[in-house]
Amino acid sequence: MRLDHRLGMGVDAYAVSKAGIAALTRQLALELAPHIRVNCVAPSAVDTPFLRGGIGPILFLLGDGAGDITGQVLHVNGGAYMA
Repeated sequence: MRLDHRLGMGVDAYAVSKAGIAALTRQLALELAPHIRVNCVAPSAVDTPFLRGGIGPILFLLGDGAGDITGQVLHVNGGAYMA
């Protein structure tokens, strides 16, 4: 079973909930900017260091280098999904 933003049979509840989280991320970012940044990390079921407990993407989003990033969904999937 694929666990990402693509549509497929048998993953309707998962797909809708993941899309809802992405929409909530954008809406909260719009409402809370510029004082609070809201982003989402969306891992797929792909063997990546992040899926095994790595926190690199989260540390990046928390850091000063991401100070202008808000309302984004960061896909961590080893290139399996390209939007």
